[in-house]
Amino acid sequence: MEEKLYYGCAYYPELWDEEAVDSDIRHMKKLGINVVRMGEFAWSVIEPEEGKFNTGYFAGIIQKLDDHGIKTILCTPTATPPVWLTYGHPERLFQNQSGEKLSHGARQHCCINHPYFIEKTKIIVEKIAESAGKLPGVIGWQIDNELKCHVSECYCETCLALWHQWLEKRYGTVDQLNKSWGTEVWSERYLAFEQVPAPVKTPFLHNASLEQAYKQFAREKTSRYCHMQAEIIKKYSSQPITHNSGEYFALDNPQLFEKLDFASFDDYAEAKDYAIMLRSYDYFRMLKKEVPFWVMETSPNHNGCLTGAAVPHPAGYLKAEAAAAYISGAQGFSYWLFRQQQAGCEITHGSILYAWGAPTTGYTDVTEAGLVKEKIEPYIMKTHIPRGKVALMYSDTARMTYEVEPFENYDYWKMIQMAYEEDIPHNMMTDVIHEDTDLKGYPVLYTPFMACMKEDFIKKAVSYVENGGIWITGPMCNYRTSEHTVPLDGGFGTLEQYAGAKVKYLESFTDAGVNGKAFDTNMELSMLSAVFDVKEAKPLGFVTSGRLEGEVFLTEQRLGKGRLILIGSRPKQAIRHNFMQKLLTHYLEINGVQLFWKSDGGIKTVERLGDDGTVYLFAVDMSGKGGFLSICREFEVVFGERVEGGIELKPYETVLVRV
Repeated sequence: MEEKLYYGCAYYPELWDEEAVDSDIRHMKKLGINVVRMGEFAWSVIEPEEGKFNTGYFAGIIQKLDDHGIKTILCTPTATPPVWLTYGHPERLFQNQSGEKLSHGARQHCCINHPYFIEKTKIIVEKIAESAGKLPGVIGWQIDNELKCHVSECYCETCLALWHQWLEKRYGTVDQLNKSWGTEVWSERYLAFEQVPAPVKTPFLHNASLEQAYKQFAREKTSRYCHMQAEIIKKYSSQPITHNSGEYFALDNPQLFEKLDFASFDDYAEAKDYAIMLRSYDYFRMLKKEVPFWVMETSPNHNGCLTGAAVPHPAGYLKAEAAAAYISGAQGFSYWLFRQQQAGCEITHGSILYAWGAPTTGYTDVTEAGLVKEKIEPYIMKTHIPRGKVALMYSDTARMTYEVEPFENYDYWKMIQMAYEEDIPHNMMTDVIHEDTDLKGYPVLYTPFMACMKEDFIKKAVSYVENGGIWITGPMCNYRTSEHTVPLDGGFGTLEQYAGAKVKYLESFTDAGVNGKAFDTNMELSMLSAVFDVKEAKPLGFVTSGRLEGEVFLTEQRLGKGRLILIGSRPKQAIRHNFMQKLLTHYLEINGVQLFWKSDGGIKTVERLGDDGTVYLFAVDMSGKGGFLSICREFEVVFGERVEGGIELKPYETVLVRV
């Protein structure tokens, strides 16, 4: 893959005749598209009948595209198993928690652990990789598509047998499993691994430990299925391999991408929810830190399927969405899809061309976004993004914990999005990290809602603090163990050994009329909350009403050169934004973070550094309202409209200054 920016689309030449394909290529050239992704749904084209292959189908298309300067990311088609694979064989189908077998007719309807499906996967992947692995038009590979998007854990007989093997490997003995899960509760004690059920329907609820372990088991198997395909491709091709993932699929993304070459994802947020895209950029950038990520799918105008469609993007929004991706570390930005599908369940989905070949409303916006990409590309390619000022934790382990125990309907993904949008000071460059990320160099580590912390992570974070970092954690931190049990050494487990405070009471403050005060801010507190018995820590926040009046809900502990801040409770929405930003700003300033610019709220800013140390500041208006970028240093405008004190941004405009 060349060191350049790619601008692309998902394309399905198997659905169209040669005349339509030739017309589409002409449009792609006009739009500035230089890459397509294809093949992910084409299993029945490549293997129409079992054992009968048409592996050369895509070779001609790939060559034709390459002749016009358009490269290809080729996919394995395992998301859509053909009917011959499952007809008459229900044992190969995915089985949901209620015991229902899913039918052929959509996608992801096979159990990816079934040995016959794995055998057929290996064969089709090998056939494709062998036939296309050396084609010059192929610059990368995508394995499957959106694994575990429509389904989560499978509960079939194949998975049950593998589950028992996984448990034995993890726990060694059934006695250790019983001890780890506390199975004496409700007489759940097991005498053999074969007796442990999958968490299928039961009269009430399963043991939380069993539920959590089954999710971990299923995610590991999904990662292994993906890695198996990558190993086959690597025998025939040296081009990089990815998977088109998402944050709310039933996956462990750090585990999934560990053995892949670059990260990619899709999201279809409406323009009003642009912050979702921004946080996704900051998350997927960190999964393969030294390698640019890709936005593999997003809509050129609106999302949709048979049940409805999202609000179309406003005119001009795409150029901001694409520019924000590139300046945030993306190498590729790709639309789904190029030509509207004539049939199927996604005929409502937005596209660049209608099925009959005429431009949609997105056509002009795709053209404009391509021009912005050309404008910023020289500056993207000679700069890099320095480490962020805030490391915001997104933990797939914590996400699983809340899936098992949502308590007050907590949705971890939404809570982290809330923290990203509301808590972190505007313009503060944020890296959305995972547990294995190196913490060295971050002024502030922020781990809200991290219900379960692995012991290795706690030790790493404490070392980070001792060397000068500031760790802000809570609320709801480490109140469950890795086995999804209650810690016996304190409400926040081993974290309390370092915090200089212990949990005294842990209960919900939501709508309980509990008020508090910290940093000169009065607030109503909410969510599952803790108050602390303070030992060595400095109390910073106090409950001011109710039965717990006078108790401490916010502390600071000095550890070596740094500080550990423990948040026991969180304000309700009305005051939350102001208080949480005040808290984080305070500690960023303590660690010497001061920005040389300010901008209006709808503007995304990214600082990038040249190899010679030159500082470049990109700014993109995401709101469609325009705004002002204030700069308090001497600066040179590379592109944009300079006014006194800074730059005035037009709606959806991208500007660049050199400092």
